[in-house]
Amino acid sequence: MSIVVFGPLVTGARGTIAGTIFSANKSGPYARGWNRGPNPRSTAQSQQRGRTSGMAKAWRGLTQLQRDAWDTWAALPAQEKFNSLGESYFASGFNWYVAINDRLLYVGRGTRTTPPIIARPAAPTLIALILKRTGHITESRVTYPLNEFSGYDLILFIAMTNSQGILSQTHGWRLVHQTQAPHATSEDFQDDLEAAFGTIQTFQRGFCRLCRQTTDGVRSSFATDYDDVS
Repeated sequence: MSIVVFGPLVTGARGTIAGTIFSANKSGPYARGWNRGPNPRSTAQSQQRGRTSGMAKAWRGLTQLQRDAWDTWAALPAQEKFNSLGESYFASGFNWYVAINDRLLYVGRGTRTTPPIIARPAAPTLIALILKRTGHITESRVTYPLNEFSGYDLILFIAMTNSQGILSQTHGWRLVHQTQAPHATSEDFQDDLEAAFGTIQTFQRGFCRLCRQTTDGVRSSFATDYDDVS
């Protein structure tokens, strides 16, 4: 899917032209190619669909005051987002309700009917990514200072490439690991890594995005690192 910026002569488009669908959402106008698409039924995808469907139903069960509170929270400056063109936008209260509760469920916490009250934390510091090939005697892990996540949950995204000459990664990110309030200096995730990307081999390079998540679902910005598989 691509984001579209219109000029003074064309201010918007809806519908399908030559196999390209034009539409818009709160992030702005976009275009994507039409296709029927796959209907994946992996365990993780089925669980995700179930959570999303359940939260949409739960949103309808909130009172109007509760929904209004989410809309008000979603419009606060702290919730400003930016699309790939650098343009700012604000997601809806419903979108935030689904996102926050999905984050909480994913890490094993209970859902909430009211918006978060804990401020957005700072990003983790001094992290190091260490990647090991499948079958290595030690596991892939991410390290960080002691008590870095005291009071926060650890959320780890990984992107893998087949070239060790790549210096940055903008796509292919997968949420591979999460832990509630770890009180250590490292977190192993070899099994999660292989579940997400299959066999890990020595010619690969991996990138990580590590963030703190509050107990009510607010995430920090990312700390980043990369490593060549050994």
